[in-house]
Amino acid sequence: MIEKTDNYEKKFESLEILVRKLEESSNIEESVKIFDEAIKLAKECHTLLQKSSLRIKQIEDDWNNIIKNDE
Repeated sequence: MIEKTDNYEKKFESLEILVRKLEESSNIEESVKIFDEAIKLAKECHTLLQKSSLRIKQIEDDWNNIIKNDE
């Protein structure tokens, strides 16, 4: 199985590995397990991207407030 991590790059790399395994698999049961794991990883990657996007928005807002207060 794929190692658990909160690092987006590692998760995405693991997702790519699962996609390759899925493409190579000829066993339906194995394919379903791989697909299930890939979907879970894709959701985790999506969540991490959402969190990063929110954090960037917060930083932008903070910066805009600093600039606004300096005027």
